[in-house]
Amino acid sequence: MQTTYYNTTNKPITVIISCFTTTNSTAGFTVSVGGLVLSWVQVTDNNGTNYQAMRNGITFIVPPGASYSADSVT
Repeated sequence: MQTTYYNTTNKPITVIISCFTTTNSTAGFTVSVGGLVLSWVQVTDNNGTNYQAMRNGITFIVPPGASYSADSVT
């Protein structure tokens, strides 16, 4: 994704991001607030031939005036 967003309100905001995969693969992303990496979220679907939809996500708070971003990783 590699887009930076800004909380332009005068209040903290809550951001929710999820990652989803339906094949034998791995998907993920890092989350940054104010330029600091907070977390790395990964989803792996590797259960043989019976592939299932897999999902993982994160919820975080962004302070007023702070930047935030989520960048995909594989």
